[in-house]
Amino acid sequence: MGTAPHATRAIELAGHTANLYLETSLQQSTYRIPLAVKTCGAQKILYGSAAPYGHPYPEKEKILNAAITAQEQAMIMGLNAKEMLGLS
Repeated sequence: MGTAPHATRAIELAGHTANLYLETSLQQSTYRIPLAVKTCGAQKILYGSAAPYGHPYPEKEKILNAAITAQEQAMIMGLNAKEMLGLS
């Protein structure tokens, strides 16, 4: 999604662009992941590890501690990627 105004604009664009998906890495705000889920739906969001620039653990924790449902967390953490890749 990016940081600061870039993330908010990306969320807005993904909300009305059918083939635009978001990834979660390097989010500095706790409200952007729930905002993205509310605006776009969890099915349009993919977990981003931030590698090689960051560590995957805090990126995972941001999703697991976000104010979203367990099902939305599961979708973001891997179910969406699995479906996109035809592995489901």
